[in-house]
Amino acid sequence: MRKTLKIGPDDFVLTELADALLVQGRGVTAAFTRKRLASDERASVPVQETRGAAAAENAEEERQRQEDAGNLSFTVGDDPACVRRNRDWALSLLGLSACPQVWGEQVHGARVFVVGQSSFLDEDSSGGATSESVCSQDLLVPGTDALVTGLSLVALGILTADCVPILLVGEDAMAIVHAGWRGLLAGVIGAAVAALQQVSSGSGADRIIAFVGPSIGACCFEVGPEVADMMEQAFPSPHQAVVHHMKRNRPYVDLRNCVHIALSVAGVLFVQPLFPCTRCDNGFFSHRRGDRGRQALVAARSSSEIFPRISPGLF
Repeated sequence: MRKTLKIGPDDFVLTELADALLVQGRGVTAAFTRKRLASDERASVPVQETRGAAAAENAEEERQRQEDAGNLSFTVGDDPACVRRNRDWALSLLGLSACPQVWGEQVHGARVFVVGQSSFLDEDSSGGATSESVCSQDLLVPGTDALVTGLSLVALGILTADCVPILLVGEDAMAIVHAGWRGLLAGVIGAAVAALQQVSSGSGADRIIAFVGPSIGACCFEVGPEVADMMEQAFPSPHQAVVHHMKRNRPYVDLRNCVHIALSVAGVLFVQPLFPCTRCDNGFFSHRRGDRGRQALVAARSSSEIFPRISPGLF
């Protein structure tokens, strides 16, 4: 299913696939992924311990389960080769077969890293960016929950399993944001918007378009009273309640509404595609449900230039 949104002078195309939602506009292509086999929990099924040919067969079945499920995280115990193939699949959604991939370590903070402002492989100037041990094309930026770039043909990625993934599209740059309750309180959205404004020809926040991805819903995000109080104080709104008391009067936080409020305060127009709650819908990985996998938001800017002309020194 494809839908075109007219936002000011720009057209954005949203394409619903079986295992991802694609967003295209202003030269940016992004994918909010989900489980590749939405109705299958095969990645969570343990393989029985066997020996010989049976063990080899079981190991191969387990690798296939992991690849089928579409987990994109190297840190949850899946076979790295399966994760590599899943990341290649995610990259193919952007129409790319090979390009540098930059991922944030994600520590539920507000640090923003701008890809391309300095030598990315220089630890003194890059904030400690390191290469993934599995593939030299993947670069991991420590302690970072938002990535910004104005470069073309460089894929940015963040992982989620209940937190909110956000795509920010500027005039000639883009950003992706990982926002949980801690990051929201720390101000990650405002920090990302400010960084994007600087990179995107100094354009105003009103020219930035945000697309909010799948996350846990208020129906399932139970928190303690201290967290509920902090969220209510940080995101006051007469029109959008961020805390609901349900199920024996316990507080449940609406992360999506918190994100909407933060984007509005920053002056950014946002689009909220209709995603189900990640904990309720088995088509998504959910930490609260006990899943070990992670879906992702991956995005890249296109260019008419040939990729090899981009010098590694730009990173």
